[in-house]
Amino acid sequence: MIIGDPYKFGFLIERVSDWEYPPLINGLMFFYLNKKAYPKELCTAALSEELPELLSDKSPLMKPKRNKRLFKLDSGDRFERIAALTFPDDIDKKSDLSYLVPFHAVNDSGMAVFTLTDEEQVIIMVGEWSEGKLLPLDERIVDIDDYESVVSQLKNYCDSLNIPKPAENKPKAEGKNKPKTKAAPKTKTAKVTVRKIKKT
Repeated sequence: MIIGDPYKFGFLIERVSDWEYPPLINGLMFFYLNKKAYPKELCTAALSEELPELLSDKSPLMKPKRNKRLFKLDSGDRFERIAALTFPDDIDKKSDLSYLVPFHAVNDSGMAVFTLTDEEQVIIMVGEWSEGKLLPLDERIVDIDDYESVVSQLKNYCDSLNIPKPAENKPKAEGKNKPKTKAAPKTKTAKVTVRKIKKT
């Protein structure tokens, strides 16, 4: 299904049962900005893992960070500042991940999505790694009501999947003598950590 407006800001998301390995729910998920789809190539999305992280209270997609000073900068300077905060050149300096949207398929493809708000509008920025440097690729400013409408629809779709919470998948302890349960077989997922973003 299409959420939002792919010509401006939206998502294309679909569950594909034939790709699933229970309890994982798999499918397709693309982020659209200015008529362009990210990631650029087809890949399987582990919806049951990626959607809850994408829509968590800590996610910059769900709650873009407010910074009016950065918001007022011109496009190039703003992107450069946020990229430097997120991926500092000094390896001993802690990364500020408060602007980086945890969209693993996009991150794995050598790109990054950032959000920023002044509480009236939201800026969505896409960057791409090239020769070890993150360069600006695309950007759009969206009224906050329109932005929140798209995110709300995405959350409703996530809720419709009835994804079990992590605690629901773990057996409850009933004492020291409870027999151990057999672990579920490991399956490959599309989830990676932010630290594994490729610099090409």
